[in-house]
Amino acid sequence: MWLFGSIVQIALLYNLVLPTANGELADEFEHYRECLEKVEKDVGEERKIKVVHAVRGADVILPCFTCVSPEDGVEIDSTYKPSAGSVGRSLNYIVDFFKEKFLRSSFSMPDENRWKFDWEFAMMGRMFVPLSSMHFDASESISDRIHRFTSKDEAEFKLGDRYELVLKNVDGNSTGHYRCMNRHGRNVISNMYFLEVSNEKNIIPLNGTIGVEKLPSVALKSGKLEKLNLKYSVKATDWSKCSYCSSDRGEQTRSIKCYVEPSTKTTSQKLELRYLLLYDKIPCTSTLVPLPVRKELKKMGNDKIFLETRPCFEECTGAEELNRIVNSSQDLGDIRTLDYLPGGEFVFGNVLPRLLPPVVRRVQLVLSNDPQVLSCQKLIDLNTGVHWYSLKNGPIQHSTIHEMYQERAYFDEDTNLVFRQFTMEDDDEYFCYSSNNILLGTFHMRVVESDQHHQVIEVVMHVPLLFLLLLFATSSTTSCFKILVSVPKFGYSHMNTMGKLADILVESGHDVTFLMPVDVPIPQNGTELAKVVLVPPTDEISKIMEASMKDGAVANLWTHSANSKQGIMWSTDMIGIVSYHNTKNMISNKALVQQMKDEKFDIGITELFDFSGLSFFEVIGLKNVIGAHTTSVFEGTLMATGAPILPSFVPASQTFTDDSGSILSRLNNLYMTYWSYEFQNKIQGFAQKALNEHYGKGKAPKIWDLVKDITWFFVNSDPIFDFPKPLPLNIIEIAGISVSKIHPLDKEWDEILSKRSKNVLVSFGSIASPTTMPEAVKKSIVDTFAAFPDVTFIWKYDDTESGITSHLNNVHIVKWMPQNDLLADKRVSMFWTHGGMGSLMESAQKGVPLVVVPIFGDQMRNAQIAKRHGVAVIYDKMELSNTKKLIGTLKEVLENPEYKKSADLLAQILAYERVSPKQKIVDTIELAGRFGQLPRWTSSGKQFSLLKYFNLDLVLFAIFLVFGILVSFVLLVRLILVKLGFSGNKEKSE
Repeated sequence: MWLFGSIVQIALLYNLVLPTANGELADEFEHYRECLEKVEKDVGEERKIKVVHAVRGADVILPCFTCVSPEDGVEIDSTYKPSAGSVGRSLNYIVDFFKEKFLRSSFSMPDENRWKFDWEFAMMGRMFVPLSSMHFDASESISDRIHRFTSKDEAEFKLGDRYELVLKNVDGNSTGHYRCMNRHGRNVISNMYFLEVSNEKNIIPLNGTIGVEKLPSVALKSGKLEKLNLKYSVKATDWSKCSYCSSDRGEQTRSIKCYVEPSTKTTSQKLELRYLLLYDKIPCTSTLVPLPVRKELKKMGNDKIFLETRPCFEECTGAEELNRIVNSSQDLGDIRTLDYLPGGEFVFGNVLPRLLPPVVRRVQLVLSNDPQVLSCQKLIDLNTGVHWYSLKNGPIQHSTIHEMYQERAYFDEDTNLVFRQFTMEDDDEYFCYSSNNILLGTFHMRVVESDQHHQVIEVVMHVPLLFLLLLFATSSTTSCFKILVSVPKFGYSHMNTMGKLADILVESGHDVTFLMPVDVPIPQNGTELAKVVLVPPTDEISKIMEASMKDGAVANLWTHSANSKQGIMWSTDMIGIVSYHNTKNMISNKALVQQMKDEKFDIGITELFDFSGLSFFEVIGLKNVIGAHTTSVFEGTLMATGAPILPSFVPASQTFTDDSGSILSRLNNLYMTYWSYEFQNKIQGFAQKALNEHYGKGKAPKIWDLVKDITWFFVNSDPIFDFPKPLPLNIIEIAGISVSKIHPLDKEWDEILSKRSKNVLVSFGSIASPTTMPEAVKKSIVDTFAAFPDVTFIWKYDDTESGITSHLNNVHIVKWMPQNDLLADKRVSMFWTHGGMGSLMESAQKGVPLVVVPIFGDQMRNAQIAKRHGVAVIYDKMELSNTKKLIGTLKEVLENPEYKKSADLLAQILAYERVSPKQKIVDTIELAGRFGQLPRWTSSGKQFSLLKYFNLDLVLFAIFLVFGILVSFVLLVRLILVKLGFSGNKEKSE
């Protein structure tokens, strides 16, 4: 009752403050009360993990809140998203939203109830890792807010009315636990889910009767497994709302299936099965159920899902309007339908506004006989009505779908439209609506004939109305080019740098498509503004990446030295094999190849790392290519472009040596230069193999020849923050583009930094997890923290619940930190880092001293750069278990003022006004787009052989010349002596 009374007071308070919203708040309060009653009825007061079962290829939306209180609703409406509740249904509402926010910011109005939520994901057997961080900054300008609003819709992840998490095109890699964390004050779990994905559901349709609530007789059994203290029972979900509101007939559905639960709700449950107490409503087919039990239940026939459908009639409450079809004129003058809008839908001219929820318009190419799942945008806990419409066939209902598509298609229990296989006649436009005729999604399915296996390629395009208005209101003198950017979903740093590059080009007015072969199921795409094309991974790629993470190359990063050949070559086999499968998967995909050919791109940009993008560009005939490196430029690229490689004083791209010029340094650098080249060359070899198989032996173009044809290259280095080196003008240094704008710290972080006079950030990046460190290393690091009681340590550590530092009050374990914002705070005394270029650029721009522990790749070279500028001490990762040495290193950086002086000087130099990386990118794209490839601007050295490139032929010629002269001189002297009669034989005879 206290909760009920509090909610009433809250509702009354808001009614006093916002009198215009009385009716809406009253409705929200009633819905909230009903929601709480339903939750208490279903699972009682216990907080349990919700089990979600999805079919492969579907979309899943997980809401952060089970029930939204009126207080929550007002907070969401006024703080995060203009489309929450009824806000956003017209342009006028949007203007009011930004006006209110602008006034709030201008007058520094307090925002004590500011919220922040993070979604976290844990694969089976892994710790939780943050998917994204979401925070709203009250100090942002109106332009920042407009940008935040227009860029909200993202292909893999979005915020919704209840901070929902959208998982698109789920597969086996999506299986795991997801939780929404309230970061305000305490890390409270707002909701937690277990998602599992299967290839297909065994759906059996049933016909229901209006008004009949009784459970029909189905071939499912209930009973107990006494030995395991488990019971299984048949349960039905609530009836959905009517699928269609009008005078016409709609449909309601409910699913009936078998669920497993412990017989007792206490800890008397068997120890090995006690985990089942944590979950709510576990289906009998769930992988949470032990395999022997699942097999036994399947023998009983309890693996079926019965989907009961009954007719219903519901009146619409909205204004009636005529049905409308929004058309678009193609280049050839043909009219094609964009979206079919039923009566009552809001239309702004012929431009579709941002609807509620955001409408995903997809154009998908599939092959005949391919399966596909079309998912309506609905929350998993919202039992709303949904109806489908086909442009060719009209309304699609449960009662007609089997006959309409001759058993090729069916509805699953979530009202997803599932095609077992497409035929040419299924080439159509499909539309999904809520029961009150709100458009939820459109699917333009294009079916092509082919006998090859093909995985569906999804193009996700979001064009918010406000963004269009801003775009047309902005003038630009630059040309607009169609640009294809390719980067695999492999590593955060690679993806984020290329994504930021794509966003810069979109902001400059270009039409950018982001092509991403998916290697790792990372929710983010790196880009916020570009159109995204995701190429799903093959089974081989998924197996390779999973094995590497568990006990392969990635898992062993802490146990081999970075200062060796192994520190460079540890990942080449894994990356190379993935590159081979990526390349083969993309270039053999006829639908994708034709789709990209039809786009007629002006420019292609690809990272010269796994070479799948460059190979794909060649297959689609895209010749105007720009190469990119999200690290410093690799030796293979330098050789292919004719740029100088000078191991005498320029450290290799992946080396631990400096530029001192000593004999040992030069010898080591020469050795590491070779292996740095071999790193890139070996990966290239795998992509070349895929090209050879595609074109035939002897017919495939050589990848290094394709690199030689490239004019422009973007590299993630800075001429000031790097070793001095000669670079040709066509290699453009753009380091710093991935450094985010600084935001003020919230109250929680401010309090942490204020506890002590010194603060140290500790982060080893996103690939090498600290949880996989040897126990001796973990203990050494914790003991080092304990040796500095007057210093606050903020450690990015995946397992925040491990209790590894629970005995220390000067250590804060976090899964995520606003690293860039913290480094900008003057109270941060030092950064203990792995040496990634992104982290080093952030700290260099903020003037923060470093302790760098390089782990792999270019991090060794980056560490030497920081040391050269006097801002860092390099610490060998193989010495991390040496607590005494570690303490001495941290003490040196924290207490020696020279490091801080050097760091401040470097920050001032980097801040000095010069041509920005963004401007370099824009200018280079303008040149490349207008003039194409410019071979005269590249070095002729790219055509030289290795002997000629390093002048070894001249050296050999000089050696042979000197040797020839010496031999000739000796022979001449000998001849003269013989002529003079001085022979050895003559002297003996005498």
